[in-house]
Amino acid sequence: MGRKIQVFAINLEERIDRFNHIGHQFFGKVEFDFSIFRCKREINGAAGLWNNIVGLVTKAKNADLDFFIICEDDHKFSKEYNYNFLIKRIQEADVNGADILSGGVSWFRSGVRTSENLFWVNRFSGLQFTIIYKRFFETIINADFHDGEAADLKMSDLSNNVFVMYPYISTQKEFGYSDVTAKNNERGYVGKIFRIAHTKFSQLVQVHEYYKLIQRDDRTSVDFDDLVIPTFVISRTTFRLDSIKRQFIDKAEFDLVIESCSDQGGDLSLWQAIVKIVRFAKINAEDAIVICQEDHEFTSTYTKEVLFRNIIEGSLQGAELLSGGTNDLGQIVQVSEDRYWINPLFTTQFLVLYSTMYDKILKYSFKRNDSVKDILTFLTSHKMLIFPFISISRNFETPTLYVDNVNEHPEVCNFSITSLELKRIKDVYYKYNRF
Repeated sequence: MGRKIQVFAINLEERIDRFNHIGHQFFGKVEFDFSIFRCKREINGAAGLWNNIVGLVTKAKNADLDFFIICEDDHKFSKEYNYNFLIKRIQEADVNGADILSGGVSWFRSGVRTSENLFWVNRFSGLQFTIIYKRFFETIINADFHDGEAADLKMSDLSNNVFVMYPYISTQKEFGYSDVTAKNNERGYVGKIFRIAHTKFSQLVQVHEYYKLIQRDDRTSVDFDDLVIPTFVISRTTFRLDSIKRQFIDKAEFDLVIESCSDQGGDLSLWQAIVKIVRFAKINAEDAIVICQEDHEFTSTYTKEVLFRNIIEGSLQGAELLSGGTNDLGQIVQVSEDRYWINPLFTTQFLVLYSTMYDKILKYSFKRNDSVKDILTFLTSHKMLIFPFISISRNFETPTLYVDNVNEHPEVCNFSITSLELKRIKDVYYKYNRF
C-alpha cells in the first residue's frame, strides 16, 4: 500500500450519533488518513456545508494534495467496498480528467458508461463520499454560492467532468433527520433513492451491453427515393390545421392523413385517436407509421434520408418506437451516430410506431388518470430518439421557440436546452466509446 488517502469527514458538533457512526465506518481502515472536521451549525444549512467544503478544499490546496476525500457524517461503506477497487477507480478517473469522483450518488440526470466501473454524469446529488481532484480546487474556492443552491448541484454546474463508481462503494445511513435536505427526514426515503439511482446505473449497463452486441458499424444501404410512410396527423383544433399541413407540403415521403380528435377529452381523446390509427395500420399490415400532433414542426436538420435510415436501422436494433425530438431527458444510451435508446418518453409530437407496438396499444385499457406518454413508456422498453432532432413542438403563443444555434439562445425553449445537453453527452460518447 502506498501513500494513505486523506479523508475529511464533516460533522456538526452536536451530532454525537453521527460522530460515532462515521468514526466506526473508518475504524481499522489503515488505507485512510482519516480526520473529523467538527463545525458549528449555520442558519442556512446548505451554505454552511458549502463553506465547510471550501475550507477543506483550501486546506488540501495548501497541503498540495493531488486529491482528497470529503465525507459527510452519514456515509456508509457498501459491501462492494475494497481498497483495490477504490484506488483503481481514483486512478482511472484521474486519467480521464475527472474533477469529481463519487463513491455513490442518490440521484443523477443522465449517465454515460465510460468503462466497466465508471460512469460520467451530467448532474447529480449526494456528497456523502466524494473525491475532489487538484485540478478542481481553484474552481470551488472561487465559486459564488447563492441562496437556494445546493452543494452537490453546484458542483454539477461547475464541472463537466463528474464521474461515479459502479457498483457503489458508498451510500447514506438514515438517522431520521437531515441538516440540509428536509425530504431525507422521511423514514426509508434515503435508502430508497440510493437504490433507485443504483438500479438506473444497472439498467444502463444492461442496455449498453445489449446494443453493443447488435451494434452496426455500417450505414444502411437503401435507395430512399421511392420510400413513403403512412403519416397520421392528430388534429385537435381547426385553426392549427393549416400550420401542420404546411409542414408536409413539400415532403412527398409522407402519405398524409388527418385524424380529428376532441380538444376536450385530454389524454383520453388523444389515446382513442391513436388506437383508431393503430387499428387501421394493423388491418393494412403497415410495418411502421408516423403519428404526429398539430404542434409538430420540422427542424432544419430534417432530411428524408435521416428519417428513413433511422427507421430502418432502428427496426434492425429492435426499436418499437422512434421519437423525432424531445424537450427533456431521462436515461439514454447512444446506439448509433444519431440515434439513442431513451427512457422515459417525454413528448409525442412526432413518433414512429413499429408494427410490434400495435397489439400492445390495442390491448391496453386506458384509465382516467393515465397520460399518453407515460403509457407508451410503460408499454415498451425499446424506445429510441433521433438526434440532432428532426422535430420539435411548436408553441403557437411564442412563434420562435427553437433555434439551431442553442449556444446563442439556450433559454428559448426546452427543446433547445435539451439539444445543448445532448450535444454534451454526445461528445462524451465520442470521447470514450469511439462512435
